Amino acid sequence: MAQNPVPNASFEGWTGLEPDHWHTSNSPGGNNTNVTRVEQGYSGDFAIKGEVIVWPNTPGFPFIPLLESNTQDLGFPVNQLFSELSLFCKFHPVDSSDVLTIFVSILDSNGTVFGGGSIDVSTL
Repeated sequence: MAQNPVPNASFEGWTGLEPDHWHTSNSPGGNNTNVTRVEQGYSGDFAIKGEVIVWPNTPGFPFIPLLESNTQDLGFPVNQLFSELSLFCKFHPVDSSDVLTIFVSILDSNGTVFGGGSIDVSTL
């Protein structure tokens, strides 16, 4: 098995409210923070918590958590073919319509998508 190419895959590195080498939906300054660090990670001390919150000053409009791994504008470089991607997650839906969507895309050096996949999880 090759080494995991995802930077800060275990979410151990943080700068302020942001996990190192990841972009989140958190607003600068922490006014709207819906992606946070939590303790008791799967393989380390920390993990990520994403939470749907109400968009500020707009009752009823959801502000969904987004998390994207990037060390460059278009992600991070991978120089070999990987046969699988695995991850660990906990999902705690509030009601039966809640869904966790995980999307992975592979881009070439020009930013053109040439592979990827996604999964929608409704219960774990």
